[in-house]
Amino acid sequence: QCHEVHWSTKPGGFFPVFFASSAEGPQFATTVRLYHPQTDSFLAASMNTAKQPYMRASRGSVEMSENMTGKAYWVVERKDRTRGGIITFGSVVCIRHFGSGRYLACADDPDPVSHFYPVMLQDRSDHRAHFIAESTEQNVTSE
Repeated sequence: QCHEVHWSTKPGGFFPVFFASSAEGPQFATTVRLYHPQTDSFLAASMNTAKQPYMRASRGSVEMSENMTGKAYWVVERKDRTRGGIITFGSVVCIRHFGSGRYLACADDPDPVSHFYPVMLQDRSDHRAHFIAESTEQNVTSE
């Protein structure tokens, strides 16, 4: 089972802000910030294991130093984190919080009111922490 996170350069979901780029495309083990343009905020998490991820409001441009908090850094990994390579559409990815080392995961059951799956952090990568890298843009093909 995998969960969906929209990565896009257009409004409609989160998109990663990459710190290192390659001519071939984004690499596994790349550090990103997950930015949500509709709310002008980044997905962030505390180093305190009792707290859940939250949306941290942007303070001006996404490149401003005020937005460079360690709480908003994430590492994109393969399901088998011992392997690297290029992130291609259709790849199963895990998203690890840089500061705490914990994995972003979705709850097994949706919220009864919103019908969305709440996100949380967990210590290990299992089915709740597996996401599929997909494009929300037209005419993009998988390799």
